[in-house]
Formats: sequence, C-alpha cells, structure tokens
Amino acid sequence: MSLETADTFARLIGLLHTRLPDGAPDIACRIGAILGLETLAEASVAAGSEGLSDQGRLHVRIMDVLLAYLRQECPASAALARPACSRPGWTCDLPVPRADVQMALSVLARRGPAQRAAEACLPLTYTPGAPVIGGRLPDPDGDDGQPAGFPFHGGWRPDLQGINLQRADLTGAWLVGATLDDVPMEGALLSDSSLIRASLGGTRLSGALLRDARLSRAVLVEADLTGASLMAADLSGATLANVCLEGVDLTGANLRGASVEGSDLEQADLTGVRR
Repeated sequence: MSLETADTFARLIGLLHTRLPDGAPDIACRIGAILGLETLAEASVAAGSEGLSDQGRLHVRIMDVLLAYLRQECPASAALARPACSRPGWTCDLPVPRADVQMALSVLARRGPAQRAAEACLPLTYTPGAPVIGGRLPDPDGDDGQPAGFPFHGGWRPDLQGINLQRADLTGAWLVGATLDDVPMEGALLSDSSLIRASLGGTRLSGALLRDARLSRAVLVEADLTGASLMAADLSGATLANVCLEGVDLTGANLRGASVEGSDLEQADLTGVRR
C-alpha cells in the first residue's frame, strides 16, 4: 500500500465517525466515506489483477472495516423482538436501516467477480504481509460462482454475526459462504441473493423475502422462517432441521436433497415444490 493510499484509507475511516454539532451522526459525510472506501477496495483489486503488490489485501481490510462499522452502528442487540401477539405482516412495522448503514450493506452485497476472486486468494483471517495463496488472482468463473480451481474456497468470507439486519435491503446480494448465525433478519429483502453454503443457524427470517434466492447447501438449523417467501428459491441440499415453517411460501422451490428433519412442511405452501 502506497503512503498516499494509506493516508486516504485513514482519512476515510475517520470520516465514518463524524457527527453534526448537535451530536447526531453526519449521515451524508458517512455515506461519502463509505463510497470512498468502496472505490479504494475496487482499486485494490484492480491493482492486484495488473500484477502489482496489493492483490486485494486492502479490499478485504475495507470489507472488515465496514463489518465492524455495522456492528457498532446497528448491533444485533438493538433489534426489536417479535410481539407476543403478532399479526401477519408485523415486520412491515419494523424500522428500516439508517441510510449510512444501508449503504455499507449495499457495498458489501455488490462485491463483483474480481473482488470475490481476490477474497478466495486470501486466508480466512488475513495477516498483513502474508503471501497470497497461489500467488495470483484466479479466474472468477468457477463452481458455485467461486473462482475456478476453488470448489469452495477457504478464503475470506463475510461474517455478519452481531449485526441487526431487520428490513435490510440485500436484494441480489453475494453472500456465498457467509456467516449469519442468530442474526435478526425479520422483513429483510433477499430476493435473487446468493446464499450458497451460508450458515444461517438460528437466524430470524420471519417475513423475509427470499424469492429466487440461491440457498443450496445452506445450513438453516433452527432458523425461524415464519411467513417468509421462498418462491422459486433453490434449497437443494440445504439443511432445514427443526426450522419453523409456519406460513412459509415455498411455491416452485427446489428442495431436492434437502434435509428437513424435525420441520413440519405441512405448515408451508408446497405448490409446485421439486423434491
């Protein structure tokens, strides 16, 4: 990392914590900082693909900074509990994420093929100065959308534990192999998202929209899917043990090879389900 890049990186991180004179978060300034960090992350990957020294290391650091920011500004402990006498659609009453929080989530969600390829080359826990696995960026088009030669890589993957994702917009998000255990995600928008092999044990997905989502080989043990929509979702090979499926719409979903031990499928709409 050049001195100029390091200075820009430090300055943008400082801007993530700016406040207005009344003490309220300066949302506009923070959004600008988040977008600036995204630009740096993309440049890091571009530099790596051109054979320069970074090869995506800064990209991964920036993603970790954004995850830490989300845990600080939108912790899971602040999530609202489901009302004791909840009605269908109760998740619509939940507040949406603050604009800067949603922007950070969007940056994480829209990581492109080159960024994902860089992540595959780095250890799960990256140590500054450690060599890149394989010494190069692989082709980004491989099995499960993973880089060629990495059937399911052991590189960096997003860990969103400890973050409140209630009503978050993660439409089309790339969360392959992500860790989302016990995360509150009631009312979240996850249509067309990639959650292949994601860990969703105990995740609260009541009222979530997961139409056309890719959840093959995902682990959803004891997840709460009450009232969620999984129309045309791919759940092939997924683990759905002891899952709450009351009122779930599984119309046209692919459940081939899925494990549903302890889950009552009769509570769900199974019209056109492939098994």
